[in-house]
Amino acid sequence: MPPLHRRFTERFIRALPPAAVAQPILELGCGQGHDALLIASSGYSVYGLDFSPVALEQARKYAEAHPGLHLRFRCHDTSKPLPFQDGELCGVYSYLSLHYFTDAVTRAVFREIHRVLRPGGILAFCVKSTDDPLHGKGIQLEQDMYCLDGHVRHFFSPDYIRGLLRGWQILFLSEVRTNYLRSDVPSGTVQTMARKPDDSTGSATGVYVEEG
Repeated sequence: MPPLHRRFTERFIRALPPAAVAQPILELGCGQGHDALLIASSGYSVYGLDFSPVALEQARKYAEAHPGLHLRFRCHDTSKPLPFQDGELCGVYSYLSLHYFTDAVTRAVFREIHRVLRPGGILAFCVKSTDDPLHGKGIQLEQDMYCLDGHVRHFFSPDYIRGLLRGWQILFLSEVRTNYLRSDVPSGTVQTMARKPDDSTGSATGVYVEEG
């Protein structure tokens, strides 16, 4: 796991209440389960959802190799309603798995995240940024969404994220450029962490920290 990625995951863990009272945590787009494993290693019970059976097979092997950790994986399409009750989760985490959907679907996904998080719950996610070199390349599907060489990407701007999180307390929002998966081309991303208000009518005013 690249250092920037690991620091983001660890920052999410630090924002959560102690594991003794903070259960459970959800990772959307868990892939092979590396992040879920790191979160579970801090004492949390973690659900990992991903649409790829191949990735989940590897994730389950990781879980079997760490029998003392509370890890559960399930095949699920993030664009569909989440298989959890209202307010069931203490935290939701996603790293580079929420930037594949149209605006309408993206907004529905964030409504689902809000629904399943308990008041005061933490959301942390990293997505492709409009600062990414691939933004504007390929066939435009809708605003800030393009298909290039068969890959669909929805690029998020900070203002777009603030709109998605209207009513949340934004703890930090940072645009970052980094070389991802040993690529020579820097990838532009936005890292964001937010708290669901304790009061469902909570203020839309967050604490914004813009980092380079």
